[in-house]
Amino acid sequence: MHTFHRVMAAVPPDHGVREIPVLLASAARMGGVDAAALLLQEPGKSGTTAVAWHGLSDREASAIIPFAQTSYVPRSITEPCTITDLGVGDAVPDFAALAIRDAGFRAMRLSPIRDNDGTAFAVLLALRRAPLTDPRPADELLDLVGGHAAALAQADFARRQQALSEAQLRAIVESLGEVILRFDAMGTIEAASPSSETVLGCTPDSLVGTPIDGVLQEVDPSISPRAVATYAAGGRAPRFGRTVQAKARRSDGRSVPVELVVCEVERRARFVAILRDNEAERIADARLRQADRLTALGTLAAGLGHDMNNVLLPVRAHLNALERTTAAPDAAPASAGDHVAEIRNGLEYLQGLADGLHSLANDPGHANGNGDGTDLNAWWARVQALLRQAVPPLTIVTAEIPAGLPRVDVAERALTQAVLNLFVNAGEAITAARRDAPGKVTLRASCTPDGQSIEVSVSDTGCGMSEETRARAFDMFFTTKTRQVGSGLGLALVQRVAREAGGSVAIDSVPGEGTVIRMALPPCPLPTSVTDLHVAVSLADGRAAAFMESAMRARGMRMVTQDDPSEADAWIADPRIVAARDAVRWLARRAGRTLVLSGEPIPAARRAWRGIAAGIIPRHTDFDTLLVGVDQACSIIQRRRDDE
Repeated sequence: MHTFHRVMAAVPPDHGVREIPVLLASAARMGGVDAAALLLQEPGKSGTTAVAWHGLSDREASAIIPFAQTSYVPRSITEPCTITDLGVGDAVPDFAALAIRDAGFRAMRLSPIRDNDGTAFAVLLALRRAPLTDPRPADELLDLVGGHAAALAQADFARRQQALSEAQLRAIVESLGEVILRFDAMGTIEAASPSSETVLGCTPDSLVGTPIDGVLQEVDPSISPRAVATYAAGGRAPRFGRTVQAKARRSDGRSVPVELVVCEVERRARFVAILRDNEAERIADARLRQADRLTALGTLAAGLGHDMNNVLLPVRAHLNALERTTAAPDAAPASAGDHVAEIRNGLEYLQGLADGLHSLANDPGHANGNGDGTDLNAWWARVQALLRQAVPPLTIVTAEIPAGLPRVDVAERALTQAVLNLFVNAGEAITAARRDAPGKVTLRASCTPDGQSIEVSVSDTGCGMSEETRARAFDMFFTTKTRQVGSGLGLALVQRVAREAGGSVAIDSVPGEGTVIRMALPPCPLPTSVTDLHVAVSLADGRAAAFMESAMRARGMRMVTQDDPSEADAWIADPRIVAARDAVRWLARRAGRTLVLSGEPIPAARRAWRGIAAGIIPRHTDFDTLLVGVDQACSIIQRRRDDE
């Protein structure tokens, strides 16, 4: 054992792969063997790699090592294995053992080498030209020195892999056109990629140590440097990973439009901002949007003139009748009022068409709702007259939008543009189906089963899509129509709107039966004053409680255990399973708490519950009413917070 320590003392602190042969030579000498080889298992490889060997001539190494690398892997050797005499016994050795015997060796020992957690990562192969006596005391020392050599080899491999990964990452970063800025919780830039000189006109070194808000301008408040700093101090998490539009200030003072993505790389400590100069792309995208709007407007133009004429004709008729009524004093007064009412109805219909056309004529811009979002019922009331023009005559158009659904976090113009494209596609599919019965187009809005999104879908009874068409439906410029008729931008725009809003889009279609296209859109975020509240949900229906928790968690609230609301700031309680006295006791423990009842108490308990709850939401009947209840509960909690 003293020999081992002398060998270790001879290895310099900055040891590497060059010291491994020294250790193998010492291991062979102390273990009483003639040759030794170290086989290392590298991640991602089926065989092993011979890191070094000792005591083998070039001819012997070329004959033995290739077979040993394939045959002797750590996972197949669980315990040290010794063959005392390769020439004795009826068992046929493997190819590696045959090569070893043909090279003149009579005995061999295979020892697995394990790391701290017991995982074998290397094999020590020891060879002797004369038979061995098994067991031998020197084997332990042989394995010990071989294990240290394997540890050196593993460390050297890890260093080389890290250096390679860093070099590859550096090459990737340097080749990117995007600017990558790493900054800390205080917003101070710690590192910058080389592309910052091209996009921002600043060298990476000049940016280090400067505040990132000196670079970013007109950033969405939900992901601004201030929002990140608030999160780093323990506040609500911003929308990391979401692409937003912003402006970046160059060194010459000029602002350039960029796409910004902010990601968290170390929890509440370090972050990365990725800036992509998209000035040229935005120009091209604006042209594509304009072309798509013109395509949609062209589709509507054919039907609008006829439809407007159908409305104007009765308006003129009622005006003529009104003139005659005015000229005849003896006419019944009520008849004039009837004519005015009919004229007003016609004008309101025309106004709806005009509002819809005005919405399409303007660039919808980014799909994000910027906190305002869209009320689906009010939106449909405004645009339905216009959207109905996008489908063939006699097509039955229906809408199923539950009352009270939360607003979706998408701009109204962007939603109109997306749904118009879906209606145009549905109308073309119905025409292509060539059925005798009128086609049907249905717009539906409902909450998703996880409560985290609102699904807006458009279904039709058209010709449907083949699997190949459905797989490419969202590809830019892909169309099944002739190039003069279709641009291939419709569904690509729908997907862009959904993604910019933070949602997704999916297609279900059966050839010959029809198509359903679903957009999953996020609800509008809650005010920041309630997003960090701890909320408990206690409902008689466990599935409904889990749904409500998921929906509230998606809006930034923090949920506590249903069975223990003691730490909650707000409690949504079902009076069928929660007693009034328990609610009173819960409210008394801490000031500022809010209790919301899910459903009315039974008549016998109403007196006990009087004056306790801040509000009552309807008891659920389905997922949609549950989501409406979530929205109402959040409003009640917000009002209570504002009052306080």
